[in-house]
Amino acid sequence: MDGDGRTLAPELQYNVRFTTTGSFPVTVYRLPSLDERGTRRLAIGLDSGNPILLKGTGVTSSTTAWPRNVVEGIEKVTTTIASDRPGEHIVKLWMVDPANAIDQIVIDTGGLPATYLAPPESFPPRLQSQPRAVKATAPGR
Repeated sequence: MDGDGRTLAPELQYNVRFTTTGSFPVTVYRLPSLDERGTRRLAIGLDSGNPILLKGTGVTSSTTAWPRNVVEGIEKVTTTIASDRPGEHIVKLWMVDPANAIDQIVIDTGGLPATYLAPPESFPPRLQSQPRAVKATAPGR
């Protein structure tokens, strides 16, 4: 993406919270396609930082990556994003080429287990509260 590409491209935004600073691996899980023109590109960035261009594997690729992606039903494109402060941030995803179908975005902030599929979704602390104990009383008491 260059020039005004960032402001003209369709964009998705996701609120995230980092508890520490640092560089973190991020993997975008997307569906493989039959695009014979080559790779389909997208870009990812954090807050107002510069977008990082991501390229997948095209159907005409001479590697075994595209057939593997089709068998697995997912393509994983990976980069690193840097957080300069703990707290709330916005992860932005831009469409560079059409026909990108995104399944998940996974940011590894440490302790990510090795899994075949993506890890379970994380939720904000306000949604992870412990259930409240409810005192049951008999009717008429």
